Amino acid sequence: LDNSQKKDFLDRFGKAYLNLLYLPDHIMLYAGKISDKNVAVHNIWGLRKDETQRLLISSSVITSLEIGKDEISKENLLLSRLKEVSFIYLSKEEKEQITNYLEKLKNKAD
Repeated sequence: LDNSQKKDFLDRFGKAYLNLLYLPDHIMLYAGKISDKNVAVHNIWGLRKDETQRLLISSSVITSLEIGKDEISKENLLLSRLKEVSFIYLSKEEKEQITNYLEKLKNKAD
């Protein structure tokens, strides 16, 4: 999914404090939306600005999934690196809705 599709997915199906967000070597707890931005709770050392520089955070934080978007490359954004969303609980109907949504996206891409 591209970043726009990831945001839309979280807007439709994300549940504050009931979703885990997985990135390579990082995990976050989805915390819902603040000021119309998807946010997560996580511990983070920093964000890679380029091959030699990092924006240091070194703390437990609640951040937007696009933190640093004016200072780091798009591919290094947390949202860009997001690979999986795990649900602590889903009803049968919610599972079907998500499956149908993802199938529609897949069919558009084909």
